[in-house]
Amino acid sequence: MMPTKKKFSIRGFTLLELSITMVITGIIAVGYLSYKQFNLDNTARTETLRRIKVIEDTILLNLAQNGNLPCPANPSEVIGSTLYGVVNMNFADPLICNPNSGNDLGSMNLGGDTLYYGTIPTNSIGIPSEYMIDGWGNRFGYVVQKTFINSQTSSSACINTAGDFAQDNHSNAAYFCFKGQASGSANPSTPDIQILNRAGGSVISNDAVYVIISYGPNGYGAYLRNSDRNSGSGTEGSNVNRNPMPPAANDDEQLNLGCNPTTNSCSKTFYSPQFVSRSPSSDFDDIVVYKDRNLMVRECNAYFNNACTIKHGIYIK
Repeated sequence: MMPTKKKFSIRGFTLLELSITMVITGIIAVGYLSYKQFNLDNTARTETLRRIKVIEDTILLNLAQNGNLPCPANPSEVIGSTLYGVVNMNFADPLICNPNSGNDLGSMNLGGDTLYYGTIPTNSIGIPSEYMIDGWGNRFGYVVQKTFINSQTSSSACINTAGDFAQDNHSNAAYFCFKGQASGSANPSTPDIQILNRAGGSVISNDAVYVIISYGPNGYGAYLRNSDRNSGSGTEGSNVNRNPMPPAANDDEQLNLGCNPTTNSCSKTFYSPQFVSRSPSSDFDDIVVYKDRNLMVRECNAYFNNACTIKHGIYIK
């Protein structure tokens, strides 16, 4: 007797089952991509903070050695140029940074003092060129006042001052100097660098001596890694070497650029002395790091054998 052949029925997926499978697969894929993006952003943030720490330590060393802070570098200098990461400075008395038609270094009048905006002068302060770039591949912003690029050795106005404290009258005739100067507290009626908790919000600090800015994952307004001011036909202050500006709703990020929110563009003279430092949110991902003047002097003295006070005559006020 021949064995009986078993019959098998092959049933395909129903449309409902297929739809459920696709939904589950999509959820898994989205979850994986979100997890991967989170890891990438977390890695970029960690690297950005590590580079900022190196930059801050080097700026502090520069202060201990020279009694002043460095000017910014041109934020749109092409990689490989002899001027890449080099301070734009006129070695005059007192020292001044040098915004001109050949660079995108920004400046703003602060009632007699001047605010400068550029990027990290990596070459001049002696750190690798890559430290001009944050973890997301954009150039850091670096802001400093003329006040703090002077010292008692670089400016006769600092030496010819009675007592331990330099003049702080914000006049064009007499610069106020880093020697003995507590930015903001010495003359609160005039504008200095301010750190806010949000645009139009509360003041966190009136005494910031510098500001370092990473424009975060969205990179709004940041100078690009491969910026080259001479590569296009753009005119002074154009956006050709920068990422797009933040949307109008991102007023905190707009403030950190010092650009014109009305025209959605930047120029070399439209800068604000106010910067926002706060926790990240859906409309804010900038990393803004600053150092208060007195804290910086304390660290300079603690780590470098009282160099700020003994060597350079910079006192806590």
